[in-house]
Amino acid sequence: MIKNNNVCFFSDLDHTLIYSHRIQISQPKRVVEFLDGKEQSYMTHKTFTWLQKQKSFQLIPVTTRSQEQYNRIFIFQHEIPCTYSLVCNGGELLVHGIRDKMWHDETISLIQNSYDDLNKMKNVIKKIPGVKIHFVENLFFYFLLENPLKWASYLIKMVPSQKVLVLTGGGKKIYCLPRLLNKGVAIERFKRRFFLKKMFAAGDSDFDITMLNSADIAFVQPQLANKINNMNKIIISNKIFSDGICDYLSK
Repeated sequence: MIKNNNVCFFSDLDHTLIYSHRIQISQPKRVVEFLDGKEQSYMTHKTFTWLQKQKSFQLIPVTTRSQEQYNRIFIFQHEIPCTYSLVCNGGELLVHGIRDKMWHDETISLIQNSYDDLNKMKNVIKKIPGVKIHFVENLFFYFLLENPLKWASYLIKMVPSQKVLVLTGGGKKIYCLPRLLNKGVAIERFKRRFFLKKMFAAGDSDFDITMLNSADIAFVQPQLANKINNMNKIIISNKIFSDGICDYLSK
């Protein structure tokens, strides 16, 4: 059940609410993820405290991470508990940490006509020496190469497709995803299922564009603003994106 007058805040995680240990921020922060016993990600103390105290909306994390990767972010289980989470770029809905079968089945129905093109892309990638393909819950896959923009363009040229998106992520990652497996479709599905009245959204990358365009109010960083068609976009220019969002919502 969705509370808080059916208002939800759908937020990307990496570089939106949480930050890699590689990013240097001088202000107080809180570790939110460990990997192999080492600090992996953190949230600023300001954002952490504000999210704990706010009562205006229900936070719904929306991430391209797999369920396993998402579960490493332990604060959403206890300290800032999230009843619902959308992982695998919106392909899976977690309810109290458990995968929702109905949502999964609907996702498979949405994306099944993209499988042929995904397989064609996979076969092209397999011919590149030394490349390992990483599958995410059998919904999409990614691989790593130097010069990711160059290889993404090559893949699009080799397998032109209206059903599959090729996107570059952080660093060397190149993602191949069904076009309908996107965050915008996911939050619209969520809205219909839970009869939401209002949707806020925040994100920092091309993976978030559809979600930001679907929301009633979208929080964006300046470098992404020109790609967002939402008339109700709020450009957050603060050095720390998450803190800027909290400042705005505190008004």
